[in-house]
Formats: sequence, C-alpha cells, structure tokens
Amino acid sequence: MRWLKQSEEMKPPIPLRRTGSAQPWRLLMVTLLCLACHGTIQASVETAIEAEPADVEGFLQEVGQDYSTIVYMGGETGDVVGYVFENHSAAGQLILQRCMPNMLCIVDHTELVEFSPSEMPQLPVVEGASAMFWIQSAQTADASTAFSLDSTTLSTRFGTLAIDASQQLTFNTRPVLATVEAPVEVLSREQYEQENLSFIERWIKRISRFVFGDEPDDALAIERRTRSIGVAKEETVQGNARLRIVQHFENERDDWVLVMNTGDQACPAMFRLVTLNGNGATSTPEFGSCSELVQFEWLGDKDLPAKQVLSLVMPEWNLAEAAPQRSPSGTPQMKRYVFEHGRIRDSLQ
Repeated sequence: MRWLKQSEEMKPPIPLRRTGSAQPWRLLMVTLLCLACHGTIQASVETAIEAEPADVEGFLQEVGQDYSTIVYMGGETGDVVGYVFENHSAAGQLILQRCMPNMLCIVDHTELVEFSPSEMPQLPVVEGASAMFWIQSAQTADASTAFSLDSTTLSTRFGTLAIDASQQLTFNTRPVLATVEAPVEVLSREQYEQENLSFIERWIKRISRFVFGDEPDDALAIERRTRSIGVAKEETVQGNARLRIVQHFENERDDWVLVMNTGDQACPAMFRLVTLNGNGATSTPEFGSCSELVQFEWLGDKDLPAKQVLSLVMPEWNLAEAAPQRSPSGTPQMKRYVFEHGRIRDSLQ
C-alpha cells in the first residue's frame, strides 16, 4: 500500500505522441496505397491517439457492470482527466483487485488510447473532463490514501502538536491524554431487573410478559442491559514503530488532527483523532481496521460547529492474509468510523 501527500499535485500522464497528423497530401498517398493493398481502411485508426507508457493517478469511481473510471484532478489547475477500463480485461481485473472505490488509485506503466465520446459512445464519460483515455494494459496497480501531511510537528492557532523522540504525542510540550472508557459487562434480563428495577416494577414486568408474551431479546435490548466493571482512565498517546501526523481539519471552533500509529505487516496502521482548542488537546482511543487506506467524508456541515460530523471509511482487514477483506464477489468490505462531539464510534457501512 502507498499513500501520497494531498498537497502534491498529481502528475499528468506523459505527453501524447499523436499519429495521423500528417500533411493532407501525404495522408492521401498513404490512404491510396492502403486501399490498393488491403481494399479498405478503418476510420477509427486515423483518429486514434496513442500514448507512450504512462503512470496514472486518480480516484477510482463509477464502478459499473462492464466499465469503470478513474478520475484525475490537478491539485493546482483543477484540470480533470478521465480514464476508462473494461472490468473483465487483464488491466481491469488488476485495478479492481488492488484499488478501492472512491479512493486514490495508482496504476503504473499503462498503455493509453485517447478517445472522444462521439467515437465510442458505449464508454462512460467523466463529466467536465478535458480528455478521456482508454486503459489498454497496466503492469501494477495499488490503492493509496491522499493524506495531506506526513510530519512530526504541526503548528496550529492553539499551539504546537508534536511527536518526540520516544514517539509520544505532546501539545505545547505537555503529553496528550486519551480517555479510555470503562469496560462493561452484559447482564441477563434477570440480573438487569434485579439490580435496576424496584420490586413493584419487576412484578409489573412479569405480569406483562404472562399476559402479552415475552419481550424480544434482541441485540438492542441486550445493549441497554450493561453495567460498568471498571472506571474510565486516561492514557498517554504513544506510538509503536512510528507515530505520524497525517491530516489536519480546521473549523470555527476546534482543530481536528488525525494521527497514524504505524504497526507491522499484519496490522499496518491504527489511528487517533485529536481535538485542539483553547482548553488544550484531547484524543480519542485508538481505532481502525488495521488498514492504512482511509476515505474522508463530511456527514454534517463543516462550517457549522454544531453539525460537524466526520466519517472515516476504511476496508476491513484480514489479519491472516495481511490484506483487505473482500467478499466472495471480490468487492472490498468497508468499515465506517464516525467522529462527532469529540468521540469516535463504529457505524454500519
């Protein structure tokens, strides 16, 4: 897996070498010669535009039944280029196996053919693209996260977040603490009623079950029947092999900073979200699926502090294979984490 700095502009493909741009009299001679030798010539050959092997970077989008697209957008120019490939081709199978939908995809040593929508109307077109290319072949493909940072220090309006030589996270030279919630024990219905309901309430429930039937013992009901078996505690944010500051979000009230804790091949990365404001720095407990691939999405209004909800989507991780977990059809299984009001929680994808 690779990840890139978002601040670096994506490199466009190698400049194209056009064919079929000869002077009119030369083109006429070639055409007559071909007609004499073969009897016909396909018009599409005259309009095809071939490119030397190039590296393609962009976000894998619009994964359809037969065709899919990769969309490149220049970091400074905003120029949009679309790349199309056939899902069942060798290049398509390689890309879909290695890349994740809506995440950055890097395809190396591709053979490209430029086309216009009028010439190949059966192919999908990227809206606003200045050029469209057909990916004929590719050697390698890899998914990546476009992190905006890769640093051990970050200067903010509230102070300096830093990682020291011992891989400890500090804010204005003080260790950053994370609150670890107390573990809970799931209670049976009888235990819960015995500890939390009065004698009269318990008898009312028993009569109600006898008259109307038993209550459903579903997961939501069980979730409510818990008790704490410990106390919440605070721990310092400490990295393993490598702790890095990889993303910075700024809003009206707070700064949110994503910190990545690099692990081993079995579990490449885990994360924490640190909130910075005038009161100092607080961190979430460590979270993640072990994958270093992350997709960011605002679920609320990022300009309104009361409605700011950040979603982080990453593929489920297969610890045995040290690779993203995939369904029998080959589709990656995704996991969503939601950051709201300074807390991180799992959410169904």
